[in-house]
Order: sequence, then structure tokens, then C-alpha cells
Amino acid sequence: MKKEILVSVYCLAYNHEKYIRQTLEGFVNQKTNFKYEVFVHDDASTDNTSGIIKEYARKFPDIIIPILQKENQYSKGISISKTIIFPKMHGKYVAVCEGDDYWIDNEKLQIQVDFLEKNPNYVACVHNSNIYNCITNKTKKMYKVKQDYDIDFYDVIEEGSGSYQTSSLLYRKEAMEKRPTFFEDIAPIGDWPTAINLSLKGKIRFINKTMSVYRIFSTGSWTYNNNSNITQHNKKVINFLNSVNKYTKYKYEEKIRQTILRHNYVMNEALGNYIELQNEKYKHIWADKPLLFKIKRYIKRQKIYCLINNRKD
Repeated sequence: MKKEILVSVYCLAYNHEKYIRQTLEGFVNQKTNFKYEVFVHDDASTDNTSGIIKEYARKFPDIIIPILQKENQYSKGISISKTIIFPKMHGKYVAVCEGDDYWIDNEKLQIQVDFLEKNPNYVACVHNSNIYNCITNKTKKMYKVKQDYDIDFYDVIEEGSGSYQTSSLLYRKEAMEKRPTFFEDIAPIGDWPTAINLSLKGKIRFINKTMSVYRIFSTGSWTYNNNSNITQHNKKVINFLNSVNKYTKYKYEEKIRQTILRHNYVMNEALGNYIELQNEKYKHIWADKPLLFKIKRYIKRQKIYCLINNRKD
């Protein structure tokens, strides 16, 4: 029976009691002409996330496969998908959806599998998504495009993890089975490295059909907690990009160098190093910032200058 499974889905959840039921509904309601499995990993949640996962595993034992941790793996720096979930997968294709996001099209998997089956030169396909703001309760489309298009390495480096939404991703499992060890060093930050690896293996198709929802500012999410770890995150990303540059034999050096510069800018901004940000090398980054952003940063910078010079004006 396991050999008949065409798609393996994995879902990472932590304290997603408010959202996980809607996520699981998106999984079990898929209409396909093939078998698929869904691994739902709960990372020792302190709420009732694991209880809801167990409920769906009982109702849909042929689809939902629970992996319930007693100790938090993320805090240990473990790559959950590679170390815990991937060895259990049986599918030719892999789909992803975090425990606070969800699918809104019951034919999502079928549409994406049909495309990759017909187009062996593509390594993955993604699609449009809605963004739901948990603070304002407002929804908007993530990408305002009019047609399908291809995503390549330059797009992924330029846009980072924003070149597509993770809940839209379906890729060939074999594309992730052999990759350099430095891809694991950036764990548990996995979205962007995955996109870079896939873009180096082949083409990625963007399907302009909205089939998932990405929640921002949900409890426990990166967008909710990012102020506390921007510096650490950017240091890891910069080291990772230097490794990518070497791995690709400096084929994309100019684009990677520009990306590293942007991450250095963000890191210095988070640290309040506004004098350093006046460096000529950051001039073009500052020029692209919105006017309101510039005004706020100017006011903050002036306050810092006053403190440095021991003045109150």
C-alpha cells in the first residue's frame, strides 16, 4: 500500500491549537486520483495541538500520520523535516504546509501533481496564496500577477523566501535527497535554503491560482517573534550565502554579494548601528526605502546622536 503513495505531505506544528484544525481539514479534503500521506509533527506543544492531531489521526488513519514529541526539537537546532520526517516518506513528491497555514482548494495536490507529471524538466511547482493578518483580520493576495511564470535561481536569491509561499510548494522528493552538508548548517531556518536548492536543481513553475492561506502574526510564528532574533538569523543567512557562492563556483557572485549586503544592512539596523548605515555601499538600499520608513529612522537616528553627544536637543 505504501508503494502506491504518490505524495507525502509534512506539517510542522507548535502551539497551533487555534489553527491546526483548519490546516488538517485542508489536508483530508483533497480530491485526488492517487494516494497521499500527511505527516503532522507536533513539537511538544503546551496547548491542545497534539490532542487535535490525534483526533484527526483516528478519523483519517489512511491519511494523517501523527509524530508527537515529548521534548521540543526546534530548540535543539534539529532539522525536523530532514532528520525525523523525510526517512518515513513514501511519496515521489513532497508538499509542505505549516500548522498555522492552510489549503483552500481541494484540487491543489491534483493540479500540481498533474503539472509535474507532464513536465519532467521542472523540479517543483508553487502557486499563489492569500495573506491573512491575524492582528487586523484582513486578507489580501500575496502576488498580484496575471499569468503563470517560471522561478529561477536569480528570483530566489533576490526575493529570498518570498519568491513563493511555503504552503504552496510541491517538489520532487529526489531533488532534496542529495545536497551539500552546509544546507543543514542553517537549520532550523529551512524555507529559503529549500528554495535555493530546488532552483539549482531545475525550474520551478508558479501557477497563478490561489490555493492556500499564509497567516502572519499568528501566535508562535516567525512574524510574531522576529524582533528577538533578527541578528542571529542574518548571521546564519550570510554564512549560508557565502557557502552557496563557493558551491556554485561563484557563478552568481554579484547577485549573492548584493543579497549579503542587504542582510548586513538589516542586521546593522536591528543593532542600531546607524552611523555604519551611512556607508556609501548601503546608499542604494536606503534609496529604495519608503518615505515614512525613512522619517521614522531619521528621528530614531537623531535621538541616538543626541545620546552619543550627551545632548537633549
